[in-house]
Amino acid sequence: MFTSYFWKGALERAGKTAAQFALGALGATVFTDVGEVVGTGQAVGFAALFGAVASILTSIASVDVGDRGTPSIVREY
Repeated sequence: MFTSYFWKGALERAGKTAAQFALGALGATVFTDVGEVVGTGQAVGFAALFGAVASILTSIASVDVGDRGTPSIVREY
């Protein structure tokens, strides 16, 4: 977990997850009136941040489940 390889993988995953959460939140605010409560930009930003934090925590929890030193739970055979 303390290697640059781990953190590069974890940050890549977090970035992808943040983008997915942002698109989902944007879609939810466009097609409903949820965005009117806090503002579309703020809701999308919070959703993306939540997704990124959740992804990082998942990567940390997965550190010794899959291949050692990676953020993945999948083993490469």
